[in-house]
Amino acid sequence: EMFIKDRTRRYKSKPGTKADVYIPICPDCIDYAVLIGKRIDSGDTKIEDVEVLITEGFFKAIKGCSEGIFTVGSTGIWNSLTRDDNGNKILVPTLQAIYDCGVRKYMIGYDADCATNPDVHKASIELAQYLTSIGCTVKLITGLWTVEQGKGMDDFISQNGIEAFKEILERAYTLDQYIDKFGDSVKAKKRPPKSDKRTHADITAKLSEYYGNRIRLNQ
Repeated sequence: EMFIKDRTRRYKSKPGTKADVYIPICPDCIDYAVLIGKRIDSGDTKIEDVEVLITEGFFKAIKGCSEGIFTVGSTGIWNSLTRDDNGNKILVPTLQAIYDCGVRKYMIGYDADCATNPDVHKASIELAQYLTSIGCTVKLITGLWTVEQGKGMDDFISQNGIEAFKEILERAYTLDQYIDKFGDSVKAKKRPPKSDKRTHADITAKLSEYYGNRIRLNQ
């Protein structure tokens, strides 16, 4: 269920609903994945030529599909991956189903606020690395336009037109190019802070050094 007026709660899911991606029902009220399937069955499209654009948000996915770009929308930048019962990373169910159909080309395009939100880069890289590890070709368009041009891909298309967005798609980064450009934030983990835990002997030595002969310590 979507909340359009209340910007603080645009989407609502039933309690216990697991993370997944959304495939729009458009155009002509047809599930876009079904539409692609019909094109493959008719011979108009080959499965190896199908490319899926992964973005964040249902409205962005609707906009992409309405413009003829197979787009799926996640419920958050981290919500294209989940974990199995053993704690291993896996694709969310709908992305896994698309992968199982033989789709091996993916593009990742999150919002333009990545310039001030490093989590967007981290999430992009993490998803791209996982898809690459299971044999997919991945490109990224995150960071190829500014917030002034439109925060999300739907805003960009509305403000600049679909042809301008297609030019963005043509300039998509490879994973290596993206990491070179924005830094591999996923692997660059912060070092844990040094422990402040000190023994009684450490404290005694420090006090002795500081106060010198002002105090007499018991041996």
